[in-house]
Amino acid sequence: MFLHTRSVFISRQRQFPAGAAACSCRSSSAPDLTLHLLFFLTLLAIYSRAYHRRHGRRSDGLRRASSGWRRDVLQSGQPIRVSGVLLVARLYHSSHSRILEHEARAHTKRLALPTPLPQLQLLSKPNTMAVTRLLPALAPAPPKPAAVHTPRVTFFDLPAELRIEVYKLALDGVVIHILPPNTVEERKIPHALTRASRQVRNEVLPLIHSLCPIRCAVTDFNFDGLLLWMSRVPPHEERNLKKNNHLAIRFNTSNQPQRSMESLRKWLHMRADVHRPQPKWHYTGTLPSNKVCADLRRRCKRMKEYGKQWEMLQILKALQITPLPSPLPGPGTPPPEENPDHPNHQQWLQQQRERDQGSVASD
Repeated sequence: MFLHTRSVFISRQRQFPAGAAACSCRSSSAPDLTLHLLFFLTLLAIYSRAYHRRHGRRSDGLRRASSGWRRDVLQSGQPIRVSGVLLVARLYHSSHSRILEHEARAHTKRLALPTPLPQLQLLSKPNTMAVTRLLPALAPAPPKPAAVHTPRVTFFDLPAELRIEVYKLALDGVVIHILPPNTVEERKIPHALTRASRQVRNEVLPLIHSLCPIRCAVTDFNFDGLLLWMSRVPPHEERNLKKNNHLAIRFNTSNQPQRSMESLRKWLHMRADVHRPQPKWHYTGTLPSNKVCADLRRRCKRMKEYGKQWEMLQILKALQITPLPSPLPGPGTPPPEENPDHPNHQQWLQQQRERDQGSVASD
């Protein structure tokens, strides 16, 4: 009698070849066959228990099926499928036992549990089994070398005088255009320096307001765009606008006079404020139609405030419109340059000093 097994756990649909699993015995009686089969199933159960114990699980289906085999009588060539294991029982003649034994050994695969490595240690835990490798103690890591601190040089490390010169070179040829409020957003693009950082913006805005030409186009005396731009200028930056001699406002008028000039009233009111720095805006434009000229003359004559009327006279003069005679200014009225907030007040004072010095030298 010999025992032969091959490729135990295989698919349920596949079937062993003819010599895959065989059981042979010399006696052909039914009791001997049953005894040999029980011995074979006992060995198979022992191997299955050892195999599943190694992998952490146990095949209950094989155990239940093996108990049922004891009550059945197997016949030669009958395949048996139990929990994925396919067995074939065969009877061999005793005269061919040596040849069959030799062939069976050629197809026999010895099943043996691998011996545990000496460097592995099993740690028992509930429902788990962890394997850790015993490694030699590692030496402490060497200390990290101290990082070499190199000072970082930035643009702001330069002196303020050099930064101002750089800003002037960057602003060379830059012209600021004040557009109406209804202009598309794509055209309202501020200068790149004002969007670089907060510090750059604070340093470059005074130079923009005092050096760059600023131009504004006013259509039909609508100052909404200019008033909106002036409202966004910080109060301390309006002093820098007084240093700028390139402020220009150009008028574009239609043939019909406008009924409401609310923005013109707001502009004249702001220009007449003596407590506010007044930049030197220069008005330009072409001569409008006769209806528009007559309407502007009447508006200028009806003004009673000196500052508003004086600013309106500057607009009429730029448009080549002859104003109507009015009591302001008249005989005995001080010149408008005497006002400290007048744009030409400093020039008027310089002329007065030169005149006084000339009179003293002649005496």
